[in-house]
Amino acid sequence: MRLLESDKVDGPLRGAILVAAAHTDLGDEWEAQSEYFNRPWDWAKMKNGADFIHLFHGTDDHLIPVREARHVAEMLEGDNFEYSELSGKGHFFYPWQELLDVMDQKFGADA
Repeated sequence: MRLLESDKVDGPLRGAILVAAAHTDLGDEWEAQSEYFNRPWDWAKMKNGADFIHLFHGTDDHLIPVREARHVAEMLEGDNFEYSELSGKGHFFYPWQELLDVMDQKFGADA
């Protein structure tokens, strides 16, 4: 997400797929020490950081509460954004069909 709001990228990315996104450190000491969450998000800049953004989150994710992804989805809502909340799915440690479908659709040979 920080890459999407970065000035270091020459123009918008072709696309970004976010998985189990969080916008806070969730009170975790190690996450806080990473300093990833130590400044406000620039949502407007992030929206313009890619031609499309797709966020996946599982309702049964035991590491990142679904409220985190719902907030990110609310902040990124727009024409180039899609949110897929998958019922009964966890933290996505392995590829799943919906992800592969989006990758084929957006980055495949026919894209």
